[in-house]
Amino acid sequence: MNKKILGVFLILLAAAILVLPRVRADGNSSETNETGHDLNETEHENETELNETEEEEIRPMRFPHGAQVRLLELEKSITRNILVGNQTIAAIKAGNSSANTTNLVSIIDKLIVLRNEVRTITVNETAMLNKTSEELAQQFVDIKREAINLSKEFRDAARPLLKETDRQIIREYMKEIDRTELKNIDDEIRDARHRYNADLLNATFSHLGLNNSALLERVRNGDAKVGEIKNYVRDALRNETPKQRQQAMLKLREAEAKRNVYQEAVRARVLANQSERLNQREQHMNQVMQNLSQRHEQLSERIDEISAQIEEHRNRRQD
Repeated sequence: MNKKILGVFLILLAAAILVLPRVRADGNSSETNETGHDLNETEHENETELNETEEEEIRPMRFPHGAQVRLLELEKSITRNILVGNQTIAAIKAGNSSANTTNLVSIIDKLIVLRNEVRTITVNETAMLNKTSEELAQQFVDIKREAINLSKEFRDAARPLLKETDRQIIREYMKEIDRTELKNIDDEIRDARHRYNADLLNATFSHLGLNNSALLERVRNGDAKVGEIKNYVRDALRNETPKQRQQAMLKLREAEAKRNVYQEAVRARVLANQSERLNQREQHMNQVMQNLSQRHEQLSERIDEISAQIEEHRNRRQD
């Protein structure tokens, strides 16, 4: 019995510090096509219930640093789609200057709005702390679903306009941006993951009646190994009485029950007033795009004025 309990402890501990699967705002598959969007992505336009991937993604968001990890990953994925999308538009225009890319540009503008919405949360720790974990998870799901639909729309619109040579160039560009433009946010994600692992391990230690601040600090800095942590827990639990181990197991089960309550609360929040919430998001997006269009028109008019002044100045000099 003691060995079984100890084995369960170590399994739970290993699960607690495994690397989280990354979030993608372009679908669930790891295979991508030339426009940077997954081939097997799932459209979420009419989806209401949380799917299996979303259930897994929101699980760590009950911890503040877990929420930060997920939102940063979402920001990275949307940013990647924006960068690849801009490169795709440039490739299309280079191959055919008369190609109509207005719709593609509009989609990228909408993705930028979504990216900025996520960034507003991730750069302001106070704003994150003022939101409940359920609220952050619901916002994460809403934004990700919208980003997936926009990414699919872009992919479908861009595909017939791309040449095979363009596709190869874009594939190479996708590899390059992962090493360059996205490096800073990768560093942020890594640091947030370490902090999340420390938070989760600290909670596990609390349930087990353990205390090792030095080890937690090593986890927070990303220096600790999984084997090192498991060995510490195994050795510490061997010194506990069977009753202490049973009490620890009871606390772990209570913690699991609380996690299930959190998941149910997020499900309820995602489903509640979903149509109204989506309509509000659509209205907000339309307003932002309208303002953006007006600014583009004003900028275009100003550029035309400056161009006319320059041309007039040139003509005077020639005279």
